[in-house]
Amino acid sequence: MTDHKGHNICDMIESQQVQMFQRRAQILKKKIDASSGETEIFADELNEIEDQLASAKEGTLSELEEKFEVLIEMLKNRKDTLEKTVKAHY
Repeated sequence: MTDHKGHNICDMIESQQVQMFQRRAQILKKKIDASSGETEIFADELNEIEDQLASAKEGTLSELEEKFEVLIEMLKNRKDTLEKTVKAHY
């Protein structure tokens, strides 16, 4: 038995459909790879921002702690001065 034109046309159509599917699959894979890459970049940027915020927070807390310590010392000194003034007055 020999193949006739109907078989050949059917085989060509099937071959074209497979090639089209393969092209679409390649395009989809490229899009997925690009999206994954962008997601990794975004995650890295988020991690960097979180690190910057954490270090800024630590720095701010340290500065506030130092300022409070100075303020407490100033208040203690002021209290001592007032006590001495009151004792000297009476």
